Parts: sequence; C-alpha cells; structure tokens
Amino acid sequence: MTPPSMRKSLPVMNVPSGSLHKELQPLGITAIAESKNPPSLVALGADAFNAFGAVAEAERAELDQWRDLSLSTGIEG
Repeated sequence: MTPPSMRKSLPVMNVPSGSLHKELQPLGITAIAESKNPPSLVALGADAFNAFGAVAEAERAELDQWRDLSLSTGIEG
C-alpha cells in the first residue's frame, strides 16, 4: 500500500455543490475519495479489473517460481 504522504492528490474541480458527487457516484469515485483508507490502485469496470487481475496472477506465479532463490539470498540478522 502506498503511504498517504506519497499519494498524489486529485486536482480540485470547480463545480456546483453536489453535482460532481452526483456524476461520479455511479463510478464509485466518491466512495474512494471519501474512504479513510483509499486504495493506491483501483480498476474501474470489469474489463480493467480482469486485466489487472490477470497481470497480478502472472506476477505472483513468477514470484513463486523464484521463491527459493529469492529467500536464499537474504542476510541473517
């Protein structure tokens, strides 16, 4: 997770009160913006979610493939 101090803030948009919230609600943006612990990455929509999931699974498989070598290089201490 990205520490809050390293997260980029979103630009402020000058829109009438309530209208931005109304427009973004279906996208889930307001839930993210109002969250006490917002994600550092979010994939909106099934296509994006599935694509990111496939990449994450492939990266995890590669990480697991090199597990023994990775762990053998650690310094005891």
